[in-house]
Order: sequence, then structure tokens, then C-alpha cells
Amino acid sequence: MSSGELESLLSHIRDLLPDLGEGFVMSCLETYGYDGEKVINNILEDRLTPELRKLDRNMPRPVKETPPPVLSSRSNAFDDDEFDVFSRDKVDMSRVWRGRRQGESVREMLNDKQHINDQRDRYRSYQTVVDEVPVVTDQSGNQGNAYLLDDYDDEYDDTYDINQVGANDLDEDDELLNRRPFTIPQVLRTGRREKEEDEGEEEREEEEKESAVKRDQFVQDPAVLRERAEARRAAMQNRRGFRAPPASNVVGGTKGRGQTQETLLDRRRKEANKGRGANHSRRTMADRKRNKGMIPI
Repeated sequence: MSSGELESLLSHIRDLLPDLGEGFVMSCLETYGYDGEKVINNILEDRLTPELRKLDRNMPRPVKETPPPVLSSRSNAFDDDEFDVFSRDKVDMSRVWRGRRQGESVREMLNDKQHINDQRDRYRSYQTVVDEVPVVTDQSGNQGNAYLLDDYDDEYDDTYDINQVGANDLDEDDELLNRRPFTIPQVLRTGRREKEEDEGEEEREEEEKESAVKRDQFVQDPAVLRERAEARRAAMQNRRGFRAPPASNVVGGTKGRGQTQETLLDRRRKEANKGRGANHSRRTMADRKRNKGMIPI
């Protein structure tokens, strides 16, 4: 329920029962699920719950606590700086400008190395910046006024020398080598791959020579070729479960002696497959040509 609806319901009950306090009415509404008719009926019939009977009927409405301001709980990188208008009333407007500052040149801005000096002072506190190293100039040991830059330039990384990394390992050389088989790097595999390809080509050439036709025979015997083709065809048909079709030209018996079942089946097959031959309406088309005078009568 919104605050507007709650205020309207509260004023409606107060109009009917003006002697009751707002706090008591609010407690009744919370108990009876913000049902105004039920609250009025129970108050008039004196059927309130034991908790509501213990309350003071003139109890005022509790003061609503104001939430803390958002600015007090915010966390920003620019809090409490010289331009924070939320924490101070006055800001030095002379330090605020729009665009390039008047009277400032680009060369002066680039030559300003103040930020480098600030960073140098910060890192010097960690003792990680060495700008100049004093050196002795005379034999007496007195320190001169000359300074040289630090010439320490060693490419050797001695970070882990004190820790003796790998010095006390229990693994021996043989164990380290036998953990996984040695493999030739891919960069060095080109020669071996070419050698394997050459060997494979030589084997294929030898097989082709063995299975190839002899060069001294100009033409093979046609009968031998037909036998080989027939053998290959028969082997293929056996693998596929081929079944040869029955003969289509069956000779019938003489007149008056009847026909065999094979003859009847052959006639039926020819009648069913009549359209497979080049005999589509040949008689009809011939009559049509003859009627048009294309074929002399």
C-alpha cells in the first residue's frame, strides 16, 4: 500500500472515530491487514485482539525516522579536496578555468617536469631510485664533488640465488629423462617426413610395377580379357545377391497340345512391359500419316 492510500484510509477512520490516536489506528491497520471496514467493526464491537487492548487508544503516531543523507555515506576519490562543494561552502574560483589557461604556452607546459619530481620523491622513500653515486677523486680517500651515474648493468638474474631453487631436488637425471619419451621437435621433423614420403612412393611404384601389364606384350589376348571381365562381373553379382532374370523368348509348344506355365508367364511379362519398347501407338500414328497423304497408299 502506498503512502497516499495509507493516509487516506487513516483520515477516513479518524473521521468516524476522532477520539482515537493515529498511532493506535496504525497498529490496528497493521494487525488486520489494512482492512478499514474490519478495523472499524472490531473497534465498535470491542472485539480487538489482546495485544491491541493493551495499547493506549490516544497513542500518537510515531515519528518517522529520516534516512541518513546519501552524501554522508558516499565514497569518492575526490572527497574533501579543494573543489569538493559537498564538504565545503567556499571554493577558490581562481583555480578553476575553462579551456586553456590564459598566459600559458604549450612549450612551458611540456617543459614542466614537476610531476616527475613528485614521483621521484615518492619512489625514493622505497629506496628504489638511484640517480647519482658519489665517487672518490683523489688518492687520500677524500670524497670529491664529482658524481657519476650508476653504471650497474648486469643481465644475470640473481633473484633466486639465495633460495637455491632446484638444488635439493630428489629427482635424478635418469628419472627426469624417462618420465616421457623423447620426441623430435616439429622444426626438425621436415627431413624425416620427406624421407618417409620418398619410401612410401617407392613402395607404391614397386606395387604398380608388379601389377602392371608386361611391356613386351603389345596387345593382350581378347579371350583372356573377356574371361577376367566375366569373373569380375560374377564376383560382384554374388556379393550383391544378384538374380538373373528369366528368359524372355520362350518357345511355346505345338498347336493343340497346350502351353506350359513358363510360356504363360512370359506372355504376361511381355504384356505388362509392352511400353518399354519403341512401339508406342505405332499403328495409330501410321494411320494418321496415311490419312494426311504422307505415305502413299
